[in-house]
Amino acid sequence: MTAHTLDVKPSVLGLEFIEIVAQDMDYIRSYLNQLGFTLTSKHRRKQVYLFQQGHTKIIVNASDDLTAEAYFNELGVSIYAIALRCHQAADVYHNAIELGGWDKSNHSGPMEINIPGIEGVGGTSLYFIDQPRENLSVYDIDFVELDEPEASTSMIERFTAVNFTVEKQRAHALTLWLQRLLGLEENTSSVELLDGFQIRFTEDADNSERCDYVNVLSVERSKDSQSQPLPSLVDSAFLIEG
Repeated sequence: MTAHTLDVKPSVLGLEFIEIVAQDMDYIRSYLNQLGFTLTSKHRRKQVYLFQQGHTKIIVNASDDLTAEAYFNELGVSIYAIALRCHQAADVYHNAIELGGWDKSNHSGPMEINIPGIEGVGGTSLYFIDQPRENLSVYDIDFVELDEPEASTSMIERFTAVNFTVEKQRAHALTLWLQRLLGLEENTSSVELLDGFQIRFTEDADNSERCDYVNVLSVERSKDSQSQPLPSLVDSAFLIEG
């Protein structure tokens, strides 16, 4: 059955998680704890970890995957993938491929979920994740829960946007390109999902060689932390601001 014959149209609903690459787990864990994230699960067979703060999720990829290692070696700690929660994720993926998207699916091992995805900007991936069905999600299948102490602070309510720095005269075209691939209403400002999360493109004023990567992750602060500065991450290719 194709997407065109479904009673309910496949659609992108919102942000599911942000995935970053890192090598020093002690360092990145300390940083995420300061932001209020708690390590809750580990992948069953890979050095991939799930951190949560309420419903907000960050996955840390510290595996020996060659693509992830190459990405880390080029940029350091950086955003590697953006996962979007979908209704009928497989059909959202096939629609994007039909419209010219490049396949970059995550092909897992036996008894694990294969996550469909396409090539994003700057070597990132855009993954498509189905909503939990019968209270069963990808995390229940691919991850094992850990008994870790909860972070003592809560600084972030949710992620609100990611911003890519891109070459001059590319922001408008990239915005329309991604809106079409995801089946979203077209406008010239940003790619906005149903939950309000935005993917933005800002043209590089200096036209430097190091562009086409996520350089800002915007967040909505928790009420109790708005007067506190957000901790910074040294040697990182992105900044968390809010």
